[in-house]
Amino acid sequence: MKIEKWKANNPSKKLDDLPFFMVGEVWDHGMNKDLWFDNGFDSIINFDYQRDALNNAQCMTTAEPTYVKYAKTINTDPNFNVLSYISSHDTKLFFGDYEDAALQRRVANSFMLLPGGVQIYYGDESGRGLMKNDGVFDQALRSDMNWSELASGEKAELVKHWQKLGEFRSNHPAVAAGSHKKLSDKPYTFVRQKGDDKVMVVFAGRKS
Repeated sequence: MKIEKWKANNPSKKLDDLPFFMVGEVWDHGMNKDLWFDNGFDSIINFDYQRDALNNAQCMTTAEPTYVKYAKTINTDPNFNVLSYISSHDTKLFFGDYEDAALQRRVANSFMLLPGGVQIYYGDESGRGLMKNDGVFDQALRSDMNWSELASGEKAELVKHWQKLGEFRSNHPAVAAGSHKKLSDKPYTFVRQKGDDKVMVVFAGRKS
């Protein structure tokens, strides 16, 4: 039973009338709508995108098929969504694999423009590295937050870059929830629109 129905049927027991969005984790689940969405879940964690993240970070033009698929699959169905990520506590840490701040900036560009929900694992925005002694099994992915590196320098600038993209995404619902249309190959240009909110993105090429 969805929480809205439960609240309607149990007015004396409910705490409030706020909406409730429930995300489930099903190992290796991808961009498919299945029985989980028929049983109360609004979204499922998407394991697929992490496999595309490096290619899309190296050149945003390669993200076009992903953008088309995600916008068409997610944003045309009000009862379907996924939560995509580039790092997680169970799989891999993007910065831990490449240790490249410039690449971490570029992965932010393509990832934060992804249709649907996105999940930023702590340290994606700051270039947090793996646990120094590698930990045990996936413990290395759960290293301490790199607070000491954020006062200045490239890691501090990296955080500002992720913040800027996060604010853009937050201010424009069309980025996550709108239609997607490519306007040009060179430069790679696309437009997203949801209601009155419309944004155009132009990829001007890599700086580094």
